[in-house]
Order: sequence, then structure tokens, then C-alpha cells
Amino acid sequence: MRGGSNWVRYGAATGLLIALIVLGSGYQAIFASLGRTWTGFPIQENGLLGVRMLANPAAASALPPLSAGWYLVEMEGTAVRGGADAYARAATHPIGTPLHYAATNPSGARYEFVVPTQVFSQDIGFRLWAPVLGAGVLFLGVLSIPIFCRPDLGSTRSLFSAGLGLATQFCFAIPDIYLGYHLGWLPHVFGWVAVAGAVNLAMVFPLPRGPVQERPGRWRAGVWATSILLAVVLGAWAGDDRARLLVVVATRGALLAFALAGVIANLALAALNPVDSALRKQARFILPGPTLTALLVVGGFSYSAVRPDFYIEPLVYFAPGLVFSGLLGLGILRYDVFGFEGSARRVGDRASLILAAFSALYVLFSIAELFFDTAVSAAIAAGTFGFATVVVVVWPRAFALIEGFLEGVLLPEKQRTRLALEEAAAEIARLRDPTSLSEFLSASIRDSLGVREVRFVVGTAESALREIGHDSDGARIARRSALHEAIVAGRGLSTQAGSPQPVDLRSAVLEARELGAALVVPMQARPGFRGAVLCSAPQDGRPFTPADVALVQSLSASAGIAFENARAWEQVQELRSRLERENHILRAEVQRDLEMGEMIGISEPLRQAVRQIQQVAPTDASVLIVGETGSGKELAVRMLHRHSERSDRILVKMACAALPESLLESELFGHERGAFTGADQRRIGRFEIADGGTLFFDDVDTLPLGVQAKLLRAIQEGEVQRLGSNEVRRVDTRIVAASNIDLHQAVRAGRFREDLYYRLNVIPVRLPPLRERREDIALLVEHFIQQDGPRLHRTGIREVAASTLDEMQRYDWPGNIRELRNVVERAMVMSEGEVLRLSGALGGGAPRATPQEPPARLPVRDEGTLHGSGALAEDLGSMPLKELLRRHKKQLVEAALYVSEGNQARAAELLGVHRSNLNRTIKELEIQVR
Repeated sequence: MRGGSNWVRYGAATGLLIALIVLGSGYQAIFASLGRTWTGFPIQENGLLGVRMLANPAAASALPPLSAGWYLVEMEGTAVRGGADAYARAATHPIGTPLHYAATNPSGARYEFVVPTQVFSQDIGFRLWAPVLGAGVLFLGVLSIPIFCRPDLGSTRSLFSAGLGLATQFCFAIPDIYLGYHLGWLPHVFGWVAVAGAVNLAMVFPLPRGPVQERPGRWRAGVWATSILLAVVLGAWAGDDRARLLVVVATRGALLAFALAGVIANLALAALNPVDSALRKQARFILPGPTLTALLVVGGFSYSAVRPDFYIEPLVYFAPGLVFSGLLGLGILRYDVFGFEGSARRVGDRASLILAAFSALYVLFSIAELFFDTAVSAAIAAGTFGFATVVVVVWPRAFALIEGFLEGVLLPEKQRTRLALEEAAAEIARLRDPTSLSEFLSASIRDSLGVREVRFVVGTAESALREIGHDSDGARIARRSALHEAIVAGRGLSTQAGSPQPVDLRSAVLEARELGAALVVPMQARPGFRGAVLCSAPQDGRPFTPADVALVQSLSASAGIAFENARAWEQVQELRSRLERENHILRAEVQRDLEMGEMIGISEPLRQAVRQIQQVAPTDASVLIVGETGSGKELAVRMLHRHSERSDRILVKMACAALPESLLESELFGHERGAFTGADQRRIGRFEIADGGTLFFDDVDTLPLGVQAKLLRAIQEGEVQRLGSNEVRRVDTRIVAASNIDLHQAVRAGRFREDLYYRLNVIPVRLPPLRERREDIALLVEHFIQQDGPRLHRTGIREVAASTLDEMQRYDWPGNIRELRNVVERAMVMSEGEVLRLSGALGGGAPRATPQEPPARLPVRDEGTLHGSGALAEDLGSMPLKELLRRHKKQLVEAALYVSEGNQARAAELLGVHRSNLNRTIKELEIQVR
């Protein structure tokens, strides 16, 4: 893009260079004619008479009516060959000699007139031709600013092409066309450049219309190709035929008129745009320029038809075009029509300074001419101007001082707006917190306008608008209210006395007055964002001026983008915080998974609980897991989450008994900064972290009754509200709770809410204590030995003493699996050799000696059926326990693979182990999977 923009800049610079060459040719034609005898009216090389305004006012009334289309054919009764011939023959007569002329038009009418010869003096050149050249310089200068600031936009390129063609053909080349006759066909080429640029401009400025919206490149290429084709075909068709040349000129003029009408229509549509208020203001500001130009041109032609001798000064004739270009330039600089950055304002200021310098030079020359002759006056003016220029160049600060002085004197309101915008732009880039941003912008507007209060309200088209920085006591504009509808539609309003009040906004005005707002300026609308600036009345009682409104509008445009960026930054920070907490929780879960593995056991009570978990897992029903301490409730919850449709999202645990009551609500629902003492930053609650996943309440019976009520509402409505905030957030979370007591008894005792109990107890799952599943003890001991051995550096333990295993199976295990694991870990640390023996009596008894005894064999499953320690007595003594275990484990795995037809996932379920554990066992036992 940058390379393409540079090529556009090079092309624009080349076009400007050619235009300057044409300007030089025109100036040379004027300079060469000074002091010579002149006919008093303009004549082209082919004899076509020029427009009446370029004639000496004394001779203008003698010209044919509507001089366009009339050709000079005779001079003093002799045929004339064109403008050069007529000027040469006039030079042979003394000054003031009346000469007889005859002219005809394409219809054959003949018109004779008499004009005395005269001198082409400096006054005539300045009066007739200086406005032409000056208008071209101003017009092209203003319209060249956009293309060098934003060459990547089609509108700036079209605008420059149109301005280059119009200024070069109708301004710079005019003196040479009627006095010098050096440029030939070049001005006509620029005429078609103007046509192509103007037609493109009509279709893209200020908004793309019609086919340009879908295929802008093809449209522009088609317009330029058509213009080139028309120039070649019509030029070849016309040749030197005067009637056909008039047709070509009329065709080009009609196309330019069509383009001007298109620009007016496009601006009118933009001025009625109901959504984009900034675009609407831009269009309404610029629209009077082209409209006035069209009206004055049409009015001038119409009046000329009634009054053929009508004469208009060149300066007045070019005034509409100057108004058009001036308003367009101001629109560029004031409303940022083309999306310029700071470069547009600086280029515009320097262009204004250059024009002011030329004006000062002219004033100096006029004052000096009152006392001296022309040559001395010109020298004085040039010397003074040159000295000032040297000062400015040598002392760069002088340029800034002059620029600031002119802006402060001529455009004080613009200077105030610029300073406020510059300060705001610097701070907006730094501030990211919406509250701090609103405070800064409010202070900027208060200082600039002298108002007491400035507030910012933001929201969406489908929600209420709330004041930034005030969650509860700030301004609030209800959804679908009259003021809300006006802001959503981008309509600003003033409630001050004397301000015009549209009938359909009266309700909105009353609502704004209730909020204490004297001025309401909507922010630029964006998808999912609406907002407005509410300003109270100025403290000195004055009404708001258009400049005040423009300042608030400019700041509101920046504020809208800044608030949206701040909101996005806030969301990024919130997501970052949420991800950090999720990662912390996930790391803890992974560690627990590595430590606990799958649920180990083949007892019927455990199988029944597992089947119930697998059955309810795919649903979103709430589950209440009841079991004694250490019975594996948390492991059951992880299994439930892993088999659910939410397994790809996070499982969040809420340890209700581990948190004090003062922090429970904050942990559950989160809080805003400043919600309570110590809340120095926003915090996301567990409900929001678990959005889309599973939220597990461990020891839910320990929740205080006050927290239970808020928890019930959050579960029923699916909505949470952070502490210190009025915003309600929707969450989609599955609730799983666990308790080691009978919650129904807690409800009867008044310690637990009945409604919350029934909300949690949709699917109850009871985990059996270890004393009800004694046949699983041997498998659990084996699992703990394999898992904790590497961590404890006791990988040499291969067997369990028979007395140890027998004592474990007779013990009631009040601490359940957690107690069993601690006992096994302690025995592994204290045991010597390859046999695991208890280091003390179970239940906290004293340590005891470890007599030598034969090791016990751990139970194994044969083809999915559990056998106790005496079921395989016939194999005892035939081989060591280690080999017996290996053989029967291999038989079990092979049987599971046979039943599952080689499906390892199904085989792992049959064996009650994780698939990765089964895969490792298959490799260790060298089992061939078919």
C-alpha cells in the first residue's frame, strides 16, 4: 500500500509540474502582450471569440450576444484567419482607431460590430487575467492537499484529477489560448482529465455510490478509458470544423455539469444519512459550495440570455468556484472528510499562511503605489516581503509564531479546538481505564467551555446507557426512552432556552433536562456501541455557540473510539485474568489427576456409583455427591466432568469450608475495584471462570445461609452480579456439589436452605465407604505402591505381607481411601526389602516388630470376575507370587481385550483402569493385541 501511495504522489507531483508549466506559459503570454496594441476582446487561434468577461469592459457591450459560438470572419472588410492575424492587423492602426468586425455563428447568422483599438496595459492584465490565474492557483492548491495527505483514497485522487483539469484548462491556459497560441491541443487534454476526475468524484464523494461500491477499480478504469476514447474520437471527428468543435466543447461542458450535479446529489444523500452523524455534519457543511456554484452558473447563463450585453467581472465570475473550493478545503481541515491525520491540518495552515503572505504583498504594493511609481512600489513590496521571508527561514520559530498568531486572531475558536484536541489525543493514547479517561475528557471540555459538569454515558442500541465511573448513582438513560432513541439515531440536541426544538425531540429534551444536561452530543455509532456526552449549561449563562458544539463533537468522536478501545482493553485484561486463574486451577487438577488416576476398584457398590456417574455425565443436570470423608468425591466429580459434553472447558472447584464467610461471596461472584476495603483491582468470580464448564462445590453444607440465598438465585437464573457493580452477567455453568453429611438432616435442623437442597439434589450419587468395598483394598494398595514408589524412591517393593493385607481388609477405615493411602505411604517408607509391611497398628497404634512371614498374593480378576485371596489356592506353591500375579494379570487383560474385541478403551472400562495404564500394562506383559 505504501508503494502504491508513493506512486500516486509522484503522479500528482508530475501533474502539478505540468500545470505550473502551463501557468508559466499563460503568464508569459500576458507579459509579452503588455504595451502592445490590442483589439480589446479575446480571440482564439481558430477565430472563436472568447467569453465576454475577458474583454475590455468598454468593448464588452459591442460583442455579439452570447459570444460563445461566434467566429470572427472579417476585419475592415477583409477576411481574417484567426486571433493571431487579427492582433497583428490591429497593431498596424493607431490607438483608438475604430475597427469594423464581422462574426458568424454555426447557424449562419452574421453580426457586425465596431471596437476601437487600445493598449494592452498592466491595469487591463491585472483586472482581466490576474483573477483567472489566481483562482486557478487557489483552486488547485486547496484540492492538492488531500492527495498528498491520503493518496490511498479514491476520493482524493478523483478530487485532484478534477481540480488539475479544471484549473489547468480554464485558468492557467486561458491567457495562452487567447493571447499566446503556444499550447495547442494540451488544454483540451486537461479538459477531459477534468471530466474523468469529476465523474469519479461524483460517484465516490463523500460516500461510494452505485457500481463503485462493489467494483471501484473497474469503475475508475472504465471512466478513464471512456474519457480517453471520447477525447480521441471527438477530436478526430471535429478536426478544424468550427461547428464540430463547438459540439465537442458542449459535450465536455455537459459532462462536467453532470458531474457537478452528481457531487451535489451525493452530498445531499450524505446530509440526510440517519446513522452517521459525523458524515451528516460534513456533508451539510460542504453542500452549500457546489450548490452555490451551480446556481450562480445557471443564473449567469440565464441572465445572459435575457441581457445579451450583460458583463460580469472575472473576479465575480470565479467567486462560486472559489467558494466551492474554500468550503471543501475547510471541510477537509475542520471535519476530517478524508480521514486525514495531523498532516492535513498542518498542510492547510501553511497553505493559509502562504495565501496571507501573498495578500500582504499585494497590500504593501498598493500602499507604496500611492506615493511612488509602479517600479519603485514593486521594489519596496518585494524587498519588504523578501526580508520577512528571510527572517522566517533563518528563525524557524518565527514561522510557528506567525502561524499561531494568525490562527489565534483569525480563527480563535479553531485554535481552542485544536489545542483541546491535541491535549486529548496525547492523553487518550496513554489512558486505558474508562473511568480515568472519562474524568480527563470531562475536565478538558469543562475547561474549554466553562461548564460545571460533563458526563459520558455508554451502552448499546439494545440496552440502557449508563454513566461511566458511576455504577449506582450515575446518570442512566433507559432503553427505548425518547432520549435513548435520539442518541441511538445520532441526533444531538440542546435544551437551552431559545434553541430550536424539533417536535419529535421534545420528549427527549425534557428527559435531558431532568438529567441536568443542556447539550447532548452523540458519539460516533459503532457495532455494539452507543454513547453520548452530556454537558450542563455554561456557568456564565451564555448559550452554546456552533464552535462549542463542534468542539464537543470532535472530542466525542475521539472519546467514542477511546472508550471502545478501553472496553476492549478491559475485556482483554479480564480474559487474561480469567486465563491465569484457569491455568492455576488446571495445573492443580492435572497434579491431582497424576496423583489419583482413575477410580480404582471392582466392587459392586463402586461399579453402581460409576455407572450412575457415566449415565448422568452427558446431561446438564445438577448432581449431589454424598460420601464420607476420603471416599473419593472429588475424583468422582472429575470423572463426571471428563465424561460430560463440557469436558473441553474448565472444571472449577470451590472449597466452601476453606474460605471465611467474608470472602465467599467475592470468590463466587467476583468484585469490582473499590467494592470494599482492600479491593484494589477487579476480580473475576468462580461462576464466570467456570462459564461453559463445571463448578464443583466441595463441602457445600458449610456455606452460610446468606451466601446460600445468593447461590440459589445464581443457579436458578443463570445470572451473577459482581460486588460493587450493577451489571448482570449471564453464565452457563453446570453445578456439582458434594457433602460428607446428610443434607436432608441439615435442612431439618435449619442449617441448610430447603430450596437450595432440592436445586442441588437433582441427581444424588452415593459413594460407598471403603469398609463396604473391602475387595478393592488390594487393588488400591497395588495402585498406591506403583504410583508413589518413584516419588518416595521405594520402587523396589514388589509384594505385600499376607498379615498386612489381612489386617487391612479387616480394618473399618474411618478415613476411607485417604487414610489407606497415608497408611501405605508410611509403610513404604518404613518397610525394608521388597515386602510391604505395616509399621504400626492401624488406627494410630504403636509400632510393632515385623516377623518373617510368607508374602500374600494380591487378588486378580479373571475374565472380568473378582476372586478373593483363597479363590486361587490351587496355584499356591507352584511359583513365586510375583510370577502368579503377572500370569493372572495377563489373563485378565487378554480376557478384557477378547470381550471388547480389541477395543482398548472398552477393555480399560471393563478393568476399571485408565486407558494409558492399560496400554502400559500391555507393553509390560508383551500382550499381542488383535
